Amino acid sequence: MLRSVDLDQTAAALGHTNVVLLGPCILLVGAGIALRAFRWQRLLPVRDGRVPVRRIAPILLIGYLGNTVLPARLGEPIRAYLLARREGLSSFEVLGTALIERIVDLCVLSVMAFVAAWAVGAPSWVVQLTGVAAAGSLLVILALTFVGLAPVVAFLERATRSLHLPGAATIVVRLERFARGLGGQSQRVPVAQAAGLSIPIWLVDTTTCWLVAQSLGADLSPAAALLVIAVGGLGTSVPSAPGYIGTYELAASAAARAVGLAAPAALSLAIVTHVVTLLPVAVAGAVSMLVIGSGSLLDLAHAAGETDPTVEGEG
Repeated sequence: MLRSVDLDQTAAALGHTNVVLLGPCILLVGAGIALRAFRWQRLLPVRDGRVPVRRIAPILLIGYLGNTVLPARLGEPIRAYLLARREGLSSFEVLGTALIERIVDLCVLSVMAFVAAWAVGAPSWVVQLTGVAAAGSLLVILALTFVGLAPVVAFLERATRSLHLPGAATIVVRLERFARGLGGQSQRVPVAQAAGLSIPIWLVDTTTCWLVAQSLGADLSPAAALLVIAVGGLGTSVPSAPGYIGTYELAASAAARAVGLAAPAALSLAIVTHVVTLLPVAVAGAVSMLVIGSGSLLDLAHAAGETDPTVEGEG
């Protein structure tokens, strides 16, 4: 990517950024975090009442900080572990909700990417590619809403029991808990709510991207900004380097070039958007670790491997 971009022109574009227009982006990032915390709350198991959003948001921020400093999106299991530990929930069940949230989020984003590509008259290959992704995503959402993973889990349970493995009962219990977090047999309302909340979440991020474009003096319509955000988000859906550095810039700048921006302007847009959306979240995540006292290295080291306390002794 760098070999096809004039880095001097990119640096010049970055140097002329109107930082005043970036101020509202901080508020938008905060609004996005609040909406994401509310979305996760909708999917979490309900025991003696829903976990308050104010208790979910700091854990979510710590997870995003983990994604920033660790590779392969390891912040996802970390946030699930910490929330389960703090609220006395099953870590397997909470991890399932984090996974279903991610799946629904990407499915909605794929549909929005197709709508944006069609609206801006993007190249045919972009429209076709996003169209295929959108069609597949709609099928996934319908399957999660009306079928769930119960048939798959039932098959795994039968296979596990037939093998007569040591600790098979514990494995089955954990599969059941994980499946409940993934929607169980039918979770129409939570999945529908999560999908509906994903739309304003990505529109908030789109507004941030549009403001960044204005600060750089780039001619970018709101629909084009949505396409840039959508492709950037989809590009970081696979495990990547800490903070998605490089991966995000490649995907977002490619989308920006597809809607008509010159290569230096496209790369500048991707870099500034990435910094504006990543840095405040990382700082807030670090503050959250200090405030709630869950940021010790021991906690994070055990996040992926500690035994689920709600399963101990069962079976």
